[in-house]
Parts: sequence; C-alpha cells; structure tokens
Amino acid sequence: MLRNSERGFEGGRALWYPRGLDALMMEALACRDGIQLARSKGVSKLLVETDCEMLAKLWEKRTFMRSHIALILSEMLELSTSFTDFSLMYAPRSCNRVAYLLCKQVTGDDRLGEWQIAPTCIDRLLAEDCNPDIQ
Repeated sequence: MLRNSERGFEGGRALWYPRGLDALMMEALACRDGIQLARSKGVSKLLVETDCEMLAKLWEKRTFMRSHIALILSEMLELSTSFTDFSLMYAPRSCNRVAYLLCKQVTGDDRLGEWQIAPTCIDRLLAEDCNPDIQ
C-alpha cells in the first residue's frame, strides 16, 4: 500500500504467489513488489515498512549475499537507487493492519488485487491508523 506524506492512500497492489520457501521470502517478494509499484507511480521518496524483523536486519546490515533471498534483495537494492530517498525499516504487525487486510483480498483464484482508491474494506483501519485515538 502506498501513502503520501499526509498518510493518505495513494494506491495498493497485492499479488498471489502460489509457492514460497518461507515467510522471509514471501515478505521480501512483497517489499520488492511494493518498491516496483512506487517506482511505477513516480514516487521520489520511499519508506518501506515490513513486519519481518529479519528482513529489516538483512537490509540494514547488507549481509544478504549468503541468504537464500539474496537475489530478491539485490533486485530491491537496484530498484532503491531510482528514489532520491529510500529506506526500509521494521514496523510491528499492529502498525501494518491495512496492508495485511489488502493481502487477504487475493487468492489462488483471484491472483491480483490493485486499487487506485482505498477499498471500503480498509476505510475504518485507515482512519484508526491516521488517528490512533479512534476506537
């Protein structure tokens, strides 16, 4: 999911991957896909948040060359150079509820979800995320 500097929804995409070695690989693919989406929309500054602490650590230390996801991380590194400002950081899953719900919109039968405007299924979560006092 893409948000602008005012935390407004700018678009989203979710892809179904039928197979993945493990959660780390799937999260790396999701981050790579998000970076590609941001690039295609002409974003110049990008902050990628992941709820996978291992991925964030691999990225931060650039120690991924021996990892089984090295090719994906190398792709992400190459893509990151197209932004004037780029960072990838860990954020707990509780801060990632909108992206998590959007991912649940795709299945093996419906393998791509793409949104230019926020779908109604995330309206409440977007409001709560931007206004943490809303219950």
